[in-house]
Amino acid sequence: MTQLREITLECPREILKEISEAGWAARGALRMGVLFGGYEEGVVQVREWLPTAPPAYHLVPRTDQDCLVSLMGASAPKEPAGLFVYRYQRDSDPGLTDFETELFDRLFPQYWQVALTVREEKNGCAIRFFGRGLAREAGA
Repeated sequence: MTQLREITLECPREILKEISEAGWAARGALRMGVLFGGYEEGVVQVREWLPTAPPAYHLVPRTDQDCLVSLMGASAPKEPAGLFVYRYQRDSDPGLTDFETELFDRLFPQYWQVALTVREEKNGCAIRFFGRGLAREAGA
């Protein structure tokens, strides 16, 4: 049985707004990226984020995993705090797909690292946070 740990996530509203605005402006071309920050005494702090590729990423085809690994390597010594996934379509599932869960497990193995999905809604966005054995929803 998985041992559950209480973890607090601190993510500035501005970062969530930036992700949402960047995804909306890219009309779905922004798919995922890396959250950077750190972990100390039960608190995950998200301090910045980077998308997997610029809006014209389709000109240089790479897999999501390659893009994420590239971002994480280029951003050393920044600490990856987790994965984010952007959903442009309002009727899409706000959870992680099997493939995204596999990426999260493989590339973000620390118990404190998080995944979040941002999905466009009529009056803003819906945000869902995921951790090892934990799921928490918030509205923004």
